[in-house]
Amino acid sequence: MNYLIKFIFFLLICHNINANEKNVNEVLFKINNKFFTNIDLEKRTEYIALINNLNSSKFSNVENNEILDDYISSLIFYEYYIKNKKIYKNLNNEIDSIFLNNIDDKETFNKKHIKNFKFNIEIDLIRKKIIEEYLNSKKNSLLQEANKLDLLYNYNTRYIIIKEELLDKKLIENINNRNDFDNLKIILNENNIDFFYKEEDINDNSLISNKVKKIIEEDLSISINIENGYINLISIDKNLESYEGIFVKLINFTTNQPVEKKDLQCNNINKTIYENQTIYKEYEYSKLNNKIKENLKSINDFILFNDNNNFNYIILCDLKYDEKILKNINFNKNVNSLVNKIQNNFLKKYKNEFNFIKTK
Repeated sequence: MNYLIKFIFFLLICHNINANEKNVNEVLFKINNKFFTNIDLEKRTEYIALINNLNSSKFSNVENNEILDDYISSLIFYEYYIKNKKIYKNLNNEIDSIFLNNIDDKETFNKKHIKNFKFNIEIDLIRKKIIEEYLNSKKNSLLQEANKLDLLYNYNTRYIIIKEELLDKKLIENINNRNDFDNLKIILNENNIDFFYKEEDINDNSLISNKVKKIIEEDLSISINIENGYINLISIDKNLESYEGIFVKLINFTTNQPVEKKDLQCNNINKTIYENQTIYKEYEYSKLNNKIKENLKSINDFILFNDNNNFNYIILCDLKYDEKILKNINFNKNVNSLVNKIQNNFLKKYKNEFNFIKTK
């Protein structure tokens, strides 16, 4: 009987050991039948924390998921590098240099730590070089002269397309701005109504449809079109690309009665108000308060403050900018956008080609 108890106890211990090993070394994904486990991910997380001077224990779930996606991305590029037998001169020297420049307490690293750290440097460096090759092939598009709108503004566009029969017309009659648009989306989701939704940033006005271009040129924030049984709603949110290097001329005046919008045009303002009641002043845009910055973005934009029985108007009547600064900001924005597009397209293609399978 004692022997049987000992034998059962032994089996339980073995089972627990195997279970623990399974939990400790769990396969997360595969690339061309190469297995990558949570141990590999922990090493990657340790590398990310060290190179950025962060504490890995304080990473949130969102950050850990981003690290996993980034790790997968680097490994897909690395697999491409291996399969295509690509050669980069001085790669090992670059890896050593990055290692030496980013680690202060190198003497605490054992051989396994050094090997892991250098491998992660290598896969990131190879990804960077492959993306740079794609970027160089697109350099002509990056160097194209940006128009004034692209330099000054960033446009975020949101679309909703829905069958006409599924939506009460009264719901769209009062959609005048981005908040109204977003509230409609919430209503549709809460009522489980099927609709198509898309969101994108516009980095180059020359690449957008004539319809969206017309909406931008007319400075509309909402467009609603009903055609062939579908309702097409477009919301465009316009913001200045940067506050740096931008100066604005504001006109400020107070009246005892409201002024119609058509009379608040900068070229007609002298007909509307008395000169001695008006303040004309130039400001550095970055130093204005947030309420003004959120509302005054284009010539003739205005904001109204009610003060007892008085109506205090502020109108944006001139906008000057440092073209060199904005061109640099625009170039960097286009590079970042293109890098993201290159990486996403690359992963979409080669995840399939390299038999990527996420198991967890």
